[in-house]
Amino acid sequence: MLECDGSGRNMFERFTDKARHTVVLAQEEARTLRHDHIGTEHLLLGLLRESDGAGASALTSLGIGLEAARDRVAAAAEQAQGSSAPGQLASGHIPFTPQAKRTLELALREALQLGHDYIGTGHILLGLVRDPASRGAAILVELGADEAAIRARVIELRPASKPRAASARPRHATDSTRWIDSLVSRLAAVERFAGMTPPDTADLDDQLARLRRAKESAIDAKDFQLAETLSDAENALLVDRDRRASQWTERPSLTAQVGQLRTDIERLRTVLREHGLDVDEAG
Repeated sequence: MLECDGSGRNMFERFTDKARHTVVLAQEEARTLRHDHIGTEHLLLGLLRESDGAGASALTSLGIGLEAARDRVAAAAEQAQGSSAPGQLASGHIPFTPQAKRTLELALREALQLGHDYIGTGHILLGLVRDPASRGAAILVELGADEAAIRARVIELRPASKPRAASARPRHATDSTRWIDSLVSRLAAVERFAGMTPPDTADLDDQLARLRRAKESAIDAKDFQLAETLSDAENALLVDRDRRASQWTERPSLTAQVGQLRTDIERLRTVLREHGLDVDEAG
C-alpha cells in the first residue's frame, strides 16, 4: 500500500529519525497495552512519547499530554472488549491497521504540500488528523484539540517552503487542442491496427506487482530495511520499463511522419507558387 513518492524515492527514505522512532514507540505502546494491532491511537501515543519532535511540541502546546491520551486509548479498548478477559502481552509481529497505514501515506502528502523534502513527526500528526474518522483523531477531539488548531500549530513550527516560480503559464483546452488530441487518438488507433505498438511490458508489470506485495508485507512486519531493499528493486524495474518505452518513442511514429509529410507538401506548394505554378490548376 505504501508506494514510492512519485520521485522514484521510497517513502521511508524521507522519514526523519524521530519519525521512525515514533513508529517504533507506537509498536511498544500497542504491545504494552496488550493490543493485537498498531492503530492511529498508538501512532498518537508514539508522537507524544517522541517529546523532541514537532508533533509532540504541537500537541503539548495545546494541552494534550501522554498520560491523558493513554488513558483514553486504554478506556476505548476496554469498552470495545466488554467483559471479555484481557489479552495476553503481545509479542512478535503486530500489524498496522489500514487506517494507520493511511495515516503514514497522508503524512507524505502533507509533507509534499508544504514543500518539505522529509517526513517528520509533524507531518505524521497532520496525516492523523486529516482522517477525522480515525480513532487517534477522535481522541484528540475528545481532549479538546481540533484539526484546525493542530494544523495551525504544526505549520507554525514547520512553515511551508516558498513555492518556486512557475516556468510557464497554465494551458487551457481550446477547440484546436481538442481537435489535435482527437487526431492523435485516431492515429494511435491506426498504429495499433498496423502493429506499430510499443513492446509488451507485461512481464515487468507482473514483477512490479509481486515486489509491491512483498514490500507491503515487509512494512507490516516493520522490517524497514527489507522494505527499502525491495523498493530499490522496484525502482530498478521502473527504470527498465521507462527505458523500453523511451527507446520505442525515439522511433518516428505514424503521427510524426504524417505531420512531417504535411509540412513538406506545404513547403513544395510555396516553392511552386513562387515560380508561377499553381498546383491546384487542372492538367
